[in-house]
Amino acid sequence: MANDNLIKQLEQIPAKRQKYVVKTDKIRRDIDSSRKNYEAVYGEIYVEGVDVDITLAAQDTYYQLVVWSPGSAVNGESNGTSPDITNDHIVIGHTGKYFVHWHVSAYSGAKNEYELEVFVNNGATGFGNTEAYRTTSTASAVGLTSGGGICTFNTGDTVELWVERKDGGAVSKTFSVRQATLSVMKLNTDLSELAAYISTLTNDLKKQKILD
Repeated sequence: MANDNLIKQLEQIPAKRQKYVVKTDKIRRDIDSSRKNYEAVYGEIYVEGVDVDITLAAQDTYYQLVVWSPGSAVNGESNGTSPDITNDHIVIGHTGKYFVHWHVSAYSGAKNEYELEVFVNNGATGFGNTEAYRTTSTASAVGLTSGGGICTFNTGDTVELWVERKDGGAVSKTFSVRQATLSVMKLNTDLSELAAYISTLTNDLKKQKILD
């Protein structure tokens, strides 16, 4: 009889071990999933060493900087975002407050004033705190313009850079980009999901008498 009980206990060991392995695998997956809310989240696209012309046919009209597609354009470092040079934007993966920064080296053959600003979702919403101005010269001299600010982005937003000509009327003008960078970095972290998971996990382990 004693031997029978021992045999039954021995037979249960593989099943208990498998249950433990399955549970630890789930814990690992849950931690990886919840970690998205407190890791650093960032993304960048940039292009250099090119001369990409943006034709601005009208005054006081925004045109997207579609300069990220040439062979020298790069999807930069990222985590929790999706840089996309093919579509000229960065896709936001997690809702939150972000610091966004951009800089553009550009020139024009005519003297005009230009404004650059960050928008989201194909120009649907602009962020005035990110705008900056540049006056070009008739000598086609390359000049640097930069801007940035703190913006609230939602999951799925596409972050873009747009340019507007402020003078010159209806005469078409060309804004030529030599180098450009657009980057975002999430500022706030949300530990509530992780805290809730740790609490649930602790209670579960206590029920199984793995923890006191």
